[in-house]
Amino acid sequence: MLVIILLVGLLAPVTGNIGNTRQKITLSDDGGYGNILIAIDESIPEDLDLLLGLQAHYTAASTALLTATEDQVYFHNITILVPSTWTTSNSWLTANGESVETANILVAPPNIMWGDTPYTLQPGGCGEEGDFTHLTAFYVKGAASSNLYPEKRLVREFAHLKWGLFNEDAHVNDVNSSNFYMFNTVIKPTQCQTDGIYGSSTDLATEQACNNVNETSQSPSPTCTFRPKPDHTSANTSLMYAEYLPSIYGFCTKDTHNKLALNKHNEICEQKSAWEVMQGLPDFAFDHLEIRGSVTVNPPTFTIIQAGATPPTTTQSTTSPTSTTTKATTTTVSTTSQTTTLEPSVECPQDIVCLLLDVSGSMSNYNRIGKLASAVTSYILYHLRNNTAVGIVSFSSTATVNAPMTLLSSDQARKDLIAFIPTVAFGTTGIGNGLLKCSEILNNYSEEDLDRSRIVLFSDGQETNQPYVVDVLPGVKADGILVDTMLYSQSADNVLMEIATETGGKSFFANDDGSKTSINLFLAETAYRDCDTASTVLINAQVPINASESSYTDKVSFDITIGMETILIFSYSNDINVEVVTGNGNNVLVTKDSSINLIIAKLFGDMSGSYANYTITKVSSHLDEEVIVTVTSQPIPNVLPISIYTRTDGNAINFSSQSTVRIYTSVYQGYTPVLNLQVTSVIETADGTQLHLPSSDSGFGMDSTANDGIYTATLLPHEFSGSGYYSLQMEVNGEGLQPDCVQTVEDRVWEL
Repeated sequence: MLVIILLVGLLAPVTGNIGNTRQKITLSDDGGYGNILIAIDESIPEDLDLLLGLQAHYTAASTALLTATEDQVYFHNITILVPSTWTTSNSWLTANGESVETANILVAPPNIMWGDTPYTLQPGGCGEEGDFTHLTAFYVKGAASSNLYPEKRLVREFAHLKWGLFNEDAHVNDVNSSNFYMFNTVIKPTQCQTDGIYGSSTDLATEQACNNVNETSQSPSPTCTFRPKPDHTSANTSLMYAEYLPSIYGFCTKDTHNKLALNKHNEICEQKSAWEVMQGLPDFAFDHLEIRGSVTVNPPTFTIIQAGATPPTTTQSTTSPTSTTTKATTTTVSTTSQTTTLEPSVECPQDIVCLLLDVSGSMSNYNRIGKLASAVTSYILYHLRNNTAVGIVSFSSTATVNAPMTLLSSDQARKDLIAFIPTVAFGTTGIGNGLLKCSEILNNYSEEDLDRSRIVLFSDGQETNQPYVVDVLPGVKADGILVDTMLYSQSADNVLMEIATETGGKSFFANDDGSKTSINLFLAETAYRDCDTASTVLINAQVPINASESSYTDKVSFDITIGMETILIFSYSNDINVEVVTGNGNNVLVTKDSSINLIIAKLFGDMSGSYANYTITKVSSHLDEEVIVTVTSQPIPNVLPISIYTRTDGNAINFSSQSTVRIYTSVYQGYTPVLNLQVTSVIETADGTQLHLPSSDSGFGMDSTANDGIYTATLLPHEFSGSGYYSLQMEVNGEGLQPDCVQTVEDRVWEL
C-alpha cells in the first residue's frame, strides 16, 4: 500500500481542518471544547465593547450548545486575539504564533455576499471541518438586524465549522437548494422538521402572497419564499434550518429529518440527519455526560492575547541610478532621471532571519549548490525587507556561521552579505547541528524578539549526523522560532516537513528540473510573511530559449489592485540582454550585474491596469538558454489586493484504488470572493509527468459551495504515478473578468 504524505505550505502545527491551516480545537473527555481562537482583524478599530460582546455571546452560546447536543458538549476555554494596533492592557498576554490566518473564528469587515450575517467557509464535504467562521463587529455588538438569538446562531455556525453540517434552509448563495419541493403533487417549503412549523409564502418581488403554481415549472416563482410564523411554530428542530424561531433549540434526528427537502445538507450529506452525521464523528464517540456526571458546567474562560506592537520601519535612503553603475560588474542598460531604491519601504515588523543552507556533498549534484546560491543572492538583494536582520549558517558534517546577524540597512549591506553565501559542497548531512547553530545566533541577536525570528532551511538529503532533528526540535519550538523548509530533490528527508509543521512554518519542494524556479518562489513568499502591504510575487516562470532562437518576448499584466514598486528580476546562465517597455509610458531602469548573473528592471510609478512588455535577447545566439523571470509588485495604497491561497484536504492518507486528493484554491480580495476565474492545478508527479487539473467554484461535483471564492480540483487515483514528492502550482487567470488581469502562481508540494 502506498502512503501519501501531503504537504501544502502549512501555516500552523494543527490537524483536523481543511489543509490543517487553522488552530486545532480540542475536546476534553467531559465534553468541553477548548483551544478555540477568535481573532479580530487588524482593520477593526479599537473597541473594548467588542471584547465584552464576544464573551457574552459565547458564554450564552455554550449553554445553547449544551442544550442542542443533549448535555454532551460545551465551550470550555476561548482565546481572543486583538490587533497589535490596540492599546495594550496589563491583563492581556502576548501572542505566541496565533494570528488571523490560524484563527477558527474571525471578526472582520463584512463579506459582500453575506453582509453582517455570520457565515462559515466550508470547502470540504459532509462531516469535515470547515475553514473559519466569519463575524462582523456590527453583529457582535448587537446592532445587526440578523442578530436574533445570537447564541443559537453561533451554535449553528459551530456545527458548520466543527462537525461539517450544512444548511437545511434554502439560501440564495446555495445554487443547489430551493425554497420549495414537490411531494405527491403538493408543494412544500424546504425545511427540516415537517411538523410544527407554520407560516406563509411571500413573493419577495411584490411582498404579496405567492401564486400557487408557475405554469411552466409547476412550482412557485423563484422569488417566492416561505416565512415561518414564530407564534405559530412548536417544532424544536432544527438549528440548521431556522435558529431564529423561539421554539427551536436542537438538531434533527433520523426520525424527524426531512430527506425530501431540496437543501444543501441533504445534497452533501446524502439525506442523513444532523445527528446521524454527528454520531459518526469522534466528538460523539462516547457519552461525555456520563463521564462528567452532571448536566451543569461552568461558563467558558476567556484569555485575551495581543501580537507584538509593530515597530516603525526605517526607510532606506534612495540612491541615484548613476551611483549603481560605478562597479565594473554593473552595467546600466537604460537610465532615468528619477531616483530609486529596489527595496520597497513598508510599515511591517522587523524580519529576523537565519538562512540555513545544506552544503553536504550531494549538493554538488546537478549544480544544486550553484542554483541555491543564485536564488539566495536574489533573495538578499531584492526580496528581504529593509532593516531585516539576516545571518547565514551552512551545515554538512558540522555547522558553520558564514555570516553573523547583519542588518540590511543599505544596498551596500546587502551586497556585502552575499559574499558569504557558500558555493562549495562536501561532507555528510547534519541538519540538527544547523538548527542548533541558527537558534544560537538568533538568541544572541535578540532573545526577546524570538517570536518574530525564523529559520529558512534548505536540504537535499537524509540526515546522517547527531544531534538529530528529533533531539533539537523541542528547543527550537520552545524558543518560538518559526522554520520554513525547502525539500531540495526527491532524496530530501521528510523530517523537514515535520520541522515546518511543528514550528508553524511552511514546506516547499524543488526538483532538479526547474528547481531554480521553485526556490525563487519559496524564498520570495517567505520574504513577505506577516506583511500584508509588502510586495506580492506575480510571476515566477522558467523561460527556455532554444539555440535556434535569438530572443524571447512576453508580457506582464497588472490588475487594478497592484502595480507599485514593481521589479522584474531575470536570472540567467549564459549572457543575455533585456529590454522592458511599459504600456502606460512609465519610466524603466534596467541594471545588469554580470558577477551574479542577474538583470533587474525597476518600473517607476503606478502600473495598475497597465502592462509591461519585456524582450530577452541572447548574446551568444547559438547556445540554449534558460532564464528565470520573477516579477514582484506592491498593492495600490488603500486598495485591497487579490490574494490566492492553496491547500489540500489532508496531509497523510493511505493510498488505495479509491483514494482522491482535493485541492482547494481560495481567491479573495479582502473577505470578498473573486469569481469567474480560470483556475488550474499544475501537478508534477514523482516521475516528471505533468498534469493540468481544472478547478471549479460551481457548487457541483467535489466543490461544496458555489461562488464562495474557493475553487476545487480533484486528483484521482489513476493520476498518481509512484512514490516520491509531487509538486503543485496553481495558475489563476482573470482575463475576461478584468482587463489584463495578471496570472499568479503559487507553489505547493506533497509527498507520495
